[in-house]
Amino acid sequence: MLFEGSLSKWTNVIRGWQYRFFVLDPAQGMLMYYTSKENMAKGEQRGVVLLKDAHLGIDSEDDSTFTIRSNGKTFHFQARDAEERQKWISNLEDAICLNTVNTDNLSLSNTAVFQHKIAETDGYLQILIDQVKELEQISSQIQDTKEQEAYNRVVLSAKRVIEAVKYSILSLQLAK
Repeated sequence: MLFEGSLSKWTNVIRGWQYRFFVLDPAQGMLMYYTSKENMAKGEQRGVVLLKDAHLGIDSEDDSTFTIRSNGKTFHFQARDAEERQKWISNLEDAICLNTVNTDNLSLSNTAVFQHKIAETDGYLQILIDQVKELEQISSQIQDTKEQEAYNRVVLSAKRVIEAVKYSILSLQLAK
């Protein structure tokens, strides 16, 4: 099933974000992009990202950007918000796994399953990062010193967990 929508794509030519209309075709293993939905309807494709053996990256500093590394190139994308990014990440993960199938088409390769699990863990990490940011905001608005200290201890502990998970994800990526 096709998945489509708008994203901004980083372009080195103009050195900035450019609006593009994207169509994800999991069966073909391609993420096609157009300068507009109208140009998509005309069949005027701007480019394509092949998803076989591609790798997703999620920026932990920004809740709307992500990358796809494919065939030695890295493509940078920006969604409207964290929710929109998660929709794209989920659909892209499924398409990548679908297109990283053993030649006998019977089962996913161990490497694909491993990569999928790393990407999934990265997604959960982003959720944790977002939740900790919310806790920090709540903490900064609390007047009671003891209550604020309690929040700060939780935030500090959660940040340690985040760092440990980041380190683990990095270690797993290097191990594959």
